[in-house]
Amino acid sequence: TGGSGMLGAAILRLAPTAAPDLTLLAPTRRQLDLADRAAVAGWYAANPVDAVIHAAARVGGIQANIDDPTGFLLDNLRINDAVIAGGNEAGVGRLLFLGSSCMYPRDHRQPLVEEDVLAAPLEPTNEGYALAKITGARLCDYLSRQHGLAYRTLIPPNLFGTGDHFGSAASHLLAAAIAKVVAAQA
Repeated sequence: TGGSGMLGAAILRLAPTAAPDLTLLAPTRRQLDLADRAAVAGWYAANPVDAVIHAAARVGGIQANIDDPTGFLLDNLRINDAVIAGGNEAGVGRLLFLGSSCMYPRDHRQPLVEEDVLAAPLEPTNEGYALAKITGARLCDYLSRQHGLAYRTLIPPNLFGTGDHFGSAASHLLAAAIAKVVAAQA
């Protein structure tokens, strides 16, 4: 999922070299609304898959998260329910869920470790998004333990690279910092 996003597109670019024997399916948002549980169930039924890499999410910069925390929470909860719980119902045995560094608490000890998730308050500017990511990770854990599945969560520390929104309200930390340095030099 999320093959048109920055992370999903990077996976699709690298996969042919890293795993040439895999057949990857990556429906676009126009082809499949991941927040529509019935549509996702229909897609799973029509496309039996061995594994899912779940890199899709409603994402945005800090200001977007501040302006619409409810939307970020609800949209991502719907997407995760359809893809993760729907994957279980469709018989998908393996799923990799891509989390976010915002799942970790704000102003907590360093270095952070996975057990620190929910150990202290989250960063309030993106709490809705963070809670949806935490819920997705917990759903993967619960389904794995309850049904013997291999549903795992990977939490990248930060994203940067091709396809980022340099200098826009949707940019990630490193891209925003680079854009500010370039602007200051100019």
